[in-house]
Amino acid sequence: MKYIYLILFCCFLSKQNYGQALEKNNLVLEFGMGYPPLSYFTSGSAFNNFGINKVINVGTFILEAEYFVSDKIGFEISTMYSFYQNVESLQFTQFDPVSGTSKSIDYDKIINKNRFKFLLGPNFHLYRTANLDTYLGLGFGINKSFQTIKYTETLPSAPDNAFDFFNLDTSPIAMRVSYGLRYFFSEYWAFKAEFGLGGPIINLSISTKLN
Repeated sequence: MKYIYLILFCCFLSKQNYGQALEKNNLVLEFGMGYPPLSYFTSGSAFNNFGINKVINVGTFILEAEYFVSDKIGFEISTMYSFYQNVESLQFTQFDPVSGTSKSIDYDKIINKNRFKFLLGPNFHLYRTANLDTYLGLGFGINKSFQTIKYTETLPSAPDNAFDFFNLDTSPIAMRVSYGLRYFFSEYWAFKAEFGLGGPIINLSISTKLN
């Protein structure tokens, strides 16, 4: 009986390796979402220690294109956009010279942070079948970010001495190392899952093969 299983298994492998999902001169476009960035784990203690009591991250939007220069090597252009908002609860003590008393005013400091990442690099395709494509990717590029800060109260004399995590400069140099796989559920469409460092830890995308 075990020989029958062995024969069936060999037949399955031979069927799966017949043809390739992707090959030289193919162009693949992808749109997906990634979550979370590695900084999501490393910044939590900073938020808690300095009074930031609410952090919003909607994830990372990803748009990618890969062109295959050979059956096993493709070059990929990737654009990533992410948005963060953190709300910092603060308190200001205001002295009233008329009454000679002081009162505490609670207010929020709201920081909106927009981040862009642009990457270019090779993907080295490892195991491939008619439906499956796995790869190791390297990406190099630049980071761009900007932020806006607003307050829920107008306090001209309020000291702004709270720690602001997002004022830390983002490195202009970007790099990403990733391992991913695509599963083609039709001739031109696939699901993609990617795991990496230098951006979102997990990406889930829809892929389409144009040629």
